[in-house]
Order: sequence, then structure tokens, then C-alpha cells
Amino acid sequence: MTEINSKFNTEQAIKNLSTICNQELKEIPNWQTIQDVIETLNYKEIDEIRKYIFTALLRSKMFDRFRYNGSIQLIVDATGLTALDYNLNGNCLSRTRDGKTKYYKYVLEAKVLFGNFVISIDSEWIENIDMNTEKQKQDCETNAFKRMASRIKKNYPKLKFIVTGDALYATTPMIDICNDHKWYYIFNLKQNRLKTVFEQFEDNIHDQNEVNKENYFLSSGITFKENTFNAFRYIETKNNQTTTFNYISNLQIDSHNIELIVAMGRKRWKIENEGFNEQKNGTFNISHLCSRHENGLKIHYLFIQIAHTIRQLLEYGFASLREVKSFVTKKEISSLIINSLISSTITNLVSSDLSFQLRFDD
Repeated sequence: MTEINSKFNTEQAIKNLSTICNQELKEIPNWQTIQDVIETLNYKEIDEIRKYIFTALLRSKMFDRFRYNGSIQLIVDATGLTALDYNLNGNCLSRTRDGKTKYYKYVLEAKVLFGNFVISIDSEWIENIDMNTEKQKQDCETNAFKRMASRIKKNYPKLKFIVTGDALYATTPMIDICNDHKWYYIFNLKQNRLKTVFEQFEDNIHDQNEVNKENYFLSSGITFKENTFNAFRYIETKNNQTTTFNYISNLQIDSHNIELIVAMGRKRWKIENEGFNEQKNGTFNISHLCSRHENGLKIHYLFIQIAHTIRQLLEYGFASLREVKSFVTKKEISSLIINSLISSTITNLVSSDLSFQLRFDD
């Protein structure tokens, strides 16, 4: 924000931004002025921009080949943004250790996965609102998902999703939500989360494995509290180390597709690596407290989600960036984009060559 006053306040940048905004600018507003405006923006209106981008990409059909039986993989996970010594805006989650209390800003993210694209479609803040006593339970990821799932269903009523989450979601309430919305799911299975299911799965595959793929195991039709699903496993050995992956899912699974379903389950790491890690340690700095104003910090976060989607389209879509991508880091790509804004001439956005071709990793 503070670099706006120096880096962007150049004659060329002002001309380019005038073209983009379709109005005559004489100077770049002071960063504090921009911050003041951001704090007054309507969160729902900015979120509509994110929704518009996602629906426009869907209509283009460029991502259709990444659907599984017409369904889109939706990865959900929460992340911590900041840790503070004080309760910012009075709604942070808190944790006390050794007599010292820390306060945290958490957000639950829902990102669709298309090949090497990870695109945010919804965010739900995990925060303590209207807590009057210390005995009241703090907000949590599962409660946030309940709120988020209703909104996603309302925004995209006709879309079919394959919700992918860690073992925290392998519970009856989370499974019920997916079933009620007619969504598929793939959740990690851990012994300490669904102990009876895990034990039944072990017994079943010991007696009979329902697939004939080496290192893959399946037990279908497991019933737990009125829900029926499939449990499956993959054992991987790399560099003399063995890792076991266990999942539950309501997808139909057999020897023909179990490798693909396992691969989908393992792609949950994409939200950590391509999503949170890139936004935290790349050029987006979501862990930085851009504003102490409650609405301001959330608007900044939304802008980052939108910018990350656009940056991915630029990275994979424009030939000039594809050519240099193997030689430079993502931070350097961002610098190239910024430098083009402040040093190159944008004469007419309509007549400019904005066509591009996306290339994906299989």
C-alpha cells in the first residue's frame, strides 16, 4: 500500500490507469485515501466480483475436461492469517498456553480445482461474535463450513461438487450436509475420528479386498449412523518410506477408477501449496495485517483471492509469461506485470491483443 505513493505515481502509470478506469487521472491517490475507501466498500458487492469471474470461467467451458462425471472438485480447509497479543476488533479466536493468551484471525476457504488452477469461490471467517461469557464455545471450522455450504448451494444451485477435506470433515454432520446438497465427498479417514468405521474397514479388507489393484484396498457399503459410504486405502512406498492414505467417499469406486479417486483425495494438498502457501509466502502476503479495520482487512483478503485467480490466468495463458516462467520465480513474474503497467503504454484496451490460450498440467 505504501509503495503506491512512489512506484505507481509515475506519468506512464497514471496514463495506463486512466485508460483502465476510463477516466482522466491527474495523480495516483495517496495510499491512505485508498485505504479509507476500502474500509467503506460493501463486502458482498466485492464478493460478487469473485462470483462473476468464476461463473464467466465456467461459461467459457475451458475447464470442462477437469470435471469428474460432471462434478467439480471443491477443496475446503481453514488457515490462520495473523497471531496477535490483543483481541483485534473483539472477535478473534483465542488460545491460552502457560498463562499467556494469543488471538488469531482464521478463515475457511473453498477453492475449486481445475488441473493446476486453484480458484477461490467462497470464504467464511471463523470468529467469535456475540460471545458474552468465557464458557461459550468459540467458533470453529465445522460451524463455518455449515454456514459456507448453505451459501455455496444458494449461489451455485445447479453445480455438482466433490467436496474434499481432511479428517475433520469425516463426521456425520458434514456428511449429512453433502448428502442434503446432493454433493459427493472425499474425506480423510483417521482411526481417532471414526474409530468404529476404521475398525470395520480393517476387518473387511482383511477378509476380502474388493479391488485387484496392487497397494489399493476397498470396502464398499459401510454404514455409520444412517449414512452409507465406501472406505478405501492406498499404500505408497517412496525412498524406502511407506505412507498410508485412508479415505471415505460416497462416490462409486471399483478397480477401474480407484486410482483416480485416490489421486483426487490426495490433491487436497493443492489448497495448502497452490493456495495458502502461494498467498502467504508468494507475492500476496495474506498474513500481513493490511488493515486493522474489520471490514477493511476482509476486503483486502477478497481482493487477494480475486488477484490470485487473475494472476494464474496470466501465468498459464499469455505466451510471453509462459516463455519466461521456467527461468523466473512467481515473484519476478509479478514484478514483470507491475513494470509493464508503469513503463509500457496501454493505448486501447478494446483493440489490444488480449487473446490467450491456457495450458494445463495433467
